[in-house]
Amino acid sequence: MSETLFSSQIRSINNIVEFHYISIKDFDSKLVKFINENFVSICRGQKNKTPLEIIKKTAYNFFVGKDERTRNGATAEFFMHLYLRSINFRQECMFLNMEETSVKKGFDGYYSREDEEWILDSKSGNARHESVSHSDKIKDAYTSLKDQLNGVAKNDPWQNAYQHANSKDVDSTDTILSILQSFSNDFVTKKYHTPENFNIMPAATVFLNGEWEEYDVEEIYKKVIKGISKFKYKKLIILCCTKRSLDLFMNFLDVPKREDNYGQQRKDAANTSK
Repeated sequence: MSETLFSSQIRSINNIVEFHYISIKDFDSKLVKFINENFVSICRGQKNKTPLEIIKKTAYNFFVGKDERTRNGATAEFFMHLYLRSINFRQECMFLNMEETSVKKGFDGYYSREDEEWILDSKSGNARHESVSHSDKIKDAYTSLKDQLNGVAKNDPWQNAYQHANSKDVDSTDTILSILQSFSNDFVTKKYHTPENFNIMPAATVFLNGEWEEYDVEEIYKKVIKGISKFKYKKLIILCCTKRSLDLFMNFLDVPKREDNYGQQRKDAANTSK
């Protein structure tokens, strides 16, 4: 399914490392259908029964007034949730925070598949900045995960993950709740951990400015492989995504453009792409 929806390429580097490259050029009818089918579950949990349009309005309210960095980051995270669901990962968290207008603290995602747990961290940026690349954002995501695990980041990511997983709408197993609570207890007592004991998924999304560009996936792959040489992990999945425009998702939610320099850039990009 994922290959059709996301034009994804998957490479198994060895038995514990995978590289995924995902392209999102446009929202065709199949992708829109898949988003709508999974939107409520991604945002509020698998068992949530709130109507789709209400959850879309909740997401709309979150994005209105946010700056480009926040919109980019949240959009990138949403599509990582969507992609991972398409390859049979179970989301043990909610995309939307418990407080609807706040940015979620802690891990960007906690997942399970085939009796294994995985931790996601997502980083993103806009291609108009020369410093933005898939490989650099993968490094940023790994550093963020490492800092959360080893206590450099002061907020307890495990407690946040526990609160999400413990929601009646997420409905995680007692085993997962016990794991999360145990690691939270460790964090509180300053018993920190390092990435080599965890299955991790650092993710990178590069947003284009409305005009599609075909990246050399082989070049991205080589740079990523070089960049992860010093990473520590139990298992590793690298997720790299290129998305034509932030507008694709904002238009899906019908979020108005911000009337500032960023908003003008979006208008110019939209006009260029016509």
